[in-house]
Order: sequence, then C-alpha cells, then structure tokens
Amino acid sequence: MKLIHASDFHLFSGFVSSPLPAEVAAKHRSRLYDSFSNIIKLCLRDKVDILLLSGDLFEAGYTKISDVKRIADAFAGIPETRVFISPGNHDYNDEDSLYRIVRFPSNVHIFRDKFEAVEIPELNTVVYGFGWKQNRYPEMPFSFVPLDKTKINLLCLHCDVISRSDYLPIDAELIESLGFDYAALGHIHKAGQVKKKVFYSGSPEPLNFGEDGNHGFFYANLDKKSIKVSFVPSAKCLFKTVIIKLTGKMDSNYIKEKILEAAEGGKDKNVYRVVFTGTVNPQINLDDVISDLKDEFYCLIYIDKSVFDYDIKKLYHQNKDNIIGKYIQKLMKAASQDPVMYSAMLKGLNALLYKYEEGENQ
Repeated sequence: MKLIHASDFHLFSGFVSSPLPAEVAAKHRSRLYDSFSNIIKLCLRDKVDILLLSGDLFEAGYTKISDVKRIADAFAGIPETRVFISPGNHDYNDEDSLYRIVRFPSNVHIFRDKFEAVEIPELNTVVYGFGWKQNRYPEMPFSFVPLDKTKINLLCLHCDVISRSDYLPIDAELIESLGFDYAALGHIHKAGQVKKKVFYSGSPEPLNFGEDGNHGFFYANLDKKSIKVSFVPSAKCLFKTVIIKLTGKMDSNYIKEKILEAAEGGKDKNVYRVVFTGTVNPQINLDDVISDLKDEFYCLIYIDKSVFDYDIKKLYHQNKDNIIGKYIQKLMKAASQDPVMYSAMLKGLNALLYKYEEGENQ
C-alpha cells in the first residue's frame, strides 16, 4: 500500500504579522498552494492509495469558500486515493467551519470531534482519527480503542507529543504502545520520526524564520509485515538567518561581501534575514548596505543589534562644553552598568552627532 503523510500547509495564510514585504508574502502564499498541488499530482501519478493530512490544511481566518472549493476540486481529481483530514487548531471543524459548508468528493473523509475508525476493506486497513472542534485542547478529549492487529492500522491526528502544551498533548509512548502501523501526526512544523512508527511530517514549506531545516512530507510503502518510509523534500523557499558580527574596522563593501558569502547559492530563491551584532563604524548606514544588495536577493531584510564604535572618553573631552559632552556626562554612569542603556545611549549619541554636524555645516 502506498501512503503519503503531510500536514501544516497553512494554505491561504495572511502573513499579517510577518516581516515579509507584501509582494514576497503574496509569492510565498502561492508557493504554499503549489506544495499542496504537487502532492495531489504525485498521488495521481503514483496511484497513491491513502493520503493522510494531519491538520492545519488552511488558515481559517484568511480562507474563503472559493479557496476550500478549490481544495475539494483538487481531491476530486484523485478519485482512486482515499483522503483523510484531521483538522487542527488553525482549521478546526466547528459548526461554522468551511469544511461543513463546502461539499467534498466521496473519496475524502474529514474527522470530527470524536475518535473514529474508518475501514477500507479492499486494503485491509483501518484509519483512525480525531478532528478538532476548537482551537485548544489542554487534555486529550477521547480514549483510544483496541486495534485489530490482523489489519493495517493507521492514525491521523493533530496533536503535541513534544511538550505539555494546550494543543492536545499526548504521550508518544502511548501512541507507540497501541501498535499502529503508521501514526501520521501534525502540529509540529519540523519533520521527524518520534518513535519507530510515529511521524511528524512538518510543514511542506517553512512559514517563518523559526522554521529552519528540511521541509516536505513522508511517502510510505507498507503492509502488515514491513514498512518503508522516505522523506520527500518539497520546499521551494527556505527562511535563512545570517548573523554578521561587525567591528568598527569593517567598511560597507566588506560587510556586503560577508552577507553574500553567507547566502551562498540561495540568494535568488530564499528569504534571508541578516542580524547585525557587534560594533559598527558610525559613518556606515546599514540601511544603505542592505538597499545596495536587495536587487541580488529574492528577499533580504535585517535586524540591527549592533552598537556604534565610539571612543566615548575621547568624544567627551572633545565636546565637554557642548550638548554632546553634556549628553555623555548625564548618561554614562547609568549606561556603564546596563548594556541595554549603553546601546540606547550610543544610538542617541549618533543622532546628536549627525544633527550637530549638519548644524555646523549650514
């Protein structure tokens, strides 16, 4: 039997709180659907028997009826594949859910809020699952049932076996002890094998900078005697964080070279976030550094955690009779005891120096 396990597509996500520029967010939203569409095409090409989708298929708050109709039509294009959906916390299946408004084809089964078994006699298989009806489950709201070990037993579930969270926490050892031939889990966006036959497929495409590593889905061939599971990478775009530790001796060209070197061969397809730390020459504008590189990158953003490389004592003695010297004198004692205060003082000092120089040049 051929089986594909995928989850956490978060289709039609709004990326509202994302630092991505609007045009990049729109492209990435399209890539999310492409990853779903490619799995549908694979099911058709390989005549996959079962597709297990373990929750968060779409983002309910940003999804229209027409969007879910598009999903349902895609499933209709693979009538020989039995599709099972276990809704999660982002697409939970309550009375107002689009899962209940849109009509799905007969090869699709959407689990509701009771633990359920669906038999597939021609495959000698039973698929067990549970669908969320709300966005939190601090405790497991159902009990598992004994399995018929003469059949292939599959589990499709959105849950947390990693930590004791409010997102349906379940003990991984419990799932393993029940004897499922394959447990397809969703919710954790990083793919991995939790136990011998317990898997998180992760998200097919990363959704933010917290989701590093490979992204894709699992493809399994199994029967009662054996199981062969392969991870299939599917991400077209990765989120990469690059940390550049600056020194006051670095000029703009050197900083640009360090960024390009860190990006290697992925700058035309991945989303890069540069985090600047260390000390920077006050005459360097990091906005300009990033702006000069943007045309070479698919997406490049940055966070500045650096501080300016000033000789405070020298600067004070050169300016002790003007506003700059008075600013240093007022803040230096507190800043020397608090790194955050010191950083704030340096940024304020940079603004003062800029204004002071501008005034002198008039």
